[in-house]
Amino acid sequence: MANAQLPPNKIGFSLDGKVLDVFHTDDRLAAILLSEPVIFDASEYYVEKEDGFNIVGWDFDGKTATPPVEVIAVDEGIHPVQ
Repeated sequence: MANAQLPPNKIGFSLDGKVLDVFHTDDRLAAILLSEPVIFDASEYYVEKEDGFNIVGWDFDGKTATPPVEVIAVDEGIHPVQ
């Protein structure tokens, strides 16, 4: 088996003055990680549900992720104005 080529970007993670890990990643994820994003535990939003959902694009106030108005309207059966 041939060696797989690693993604071009190497992002290092350190805590308390020690390098803990290095991720090999693509340009998009590297840009996100290097822009000093707020990182939070999103586990509570992905509770096992039959219909499931994705919170990408939701608003985040530093504590809570909430769906944008358009999503709330559709969930409540209200059709937002296009």
